[in-house]
Amino acid sequence: HLIGRQLGGSGDDLRNLTTLYQTPVNTPYMTKYENQIRQALDNGETIRYRVTPVYEGTALLCKQIDLEAKGLNKNTTIDFRVTILNER
Repeated sequence: HLIGRQLGGSGDDLRNLTTLYQTPVNTPYMTKYENQIRQALDNGETIRYRVTPVYEGTALLCKQIDLEAKGLNKNTTIDFRVTILNER
């Protein structure tokens, strides 16, 4: 997945899917950031979030996932840009 289910992402929508290594890419790395965003949302924050798979040449497996999140509230707890390599 690109946008996790806890953030409203669909596991059935092909536009939201890419092939990732489960460990460690999805869990624990992506899950850590998704849970931070979910907690901020549950606390009433508004978050701008973008997940971008980065491919190299004609490769079918992305080389990395770029996560960007920014809270829009005055005292936001969310502000990060991270790159997660899609490797074991």
